Amino acid sequence: MEVAAIPQALDEVHACLGHFWLSLAARLPEALDEDWRLHFTTAVAEIAANIIRYAYAEQPAPGRFRLRLRASSGQVEAHFTDWGVPFTPRETRVAPPAHEAVDPPVGGYGLALARAAVDSVDYRRTPEGVNCWRLRKAL
Repeated sequence: MEVAAIPQALDEVHACLGHFWLSLAARLPEALDEDWRLHFTTAVAEIAANIIRYAYAEQPAPGRFRLRLRASSGQVEAHFTDWGVPFTPRETRVAPPAHEAVDPPVGGYGLALARAAVDSVDYRRTPEGVNCWRLRKAL
C-alpha cells in the first residue's frame, strides 16, 4: 500500500494489517497467538507513526510512504519506504516501570517499543535518498 504520510494513514495501516492477518491465517496450519499479532502490529504502527511525524516535518505538504507486508521462511516482515528526511538516531527513551510512571513525558518511546515487539528493526537510507525500514518477527 502507498499512502499520504498523515495521521489518518494509521487507519489504513491497521486495515492493511487486518487483511494480512486474514490471508496469513488461511495459509498457516494453526492460528497465530493474539499477543504475537499485537506485538507485530504495535511495531508496524509505531514505525508508521514515526514516518508520519518526522519524515516530512519540514515540508509544507505531506509526503507519502509505502508499506509492504509478507510472510516467508517462518517469519513475517514489514517493509516501509519513504522519501523524507533521513532518520537520525537520538537517545531512545526507555519507558519507566509501570509502578514508577506517575506522569511520564509523551513521545519518544516508539522506536523502543517497536524494537521490543519484534525480532529485528533495520533501517538504511539508499544513495537515492529513500528511507527503508524492515521489521522481522519469527512465526
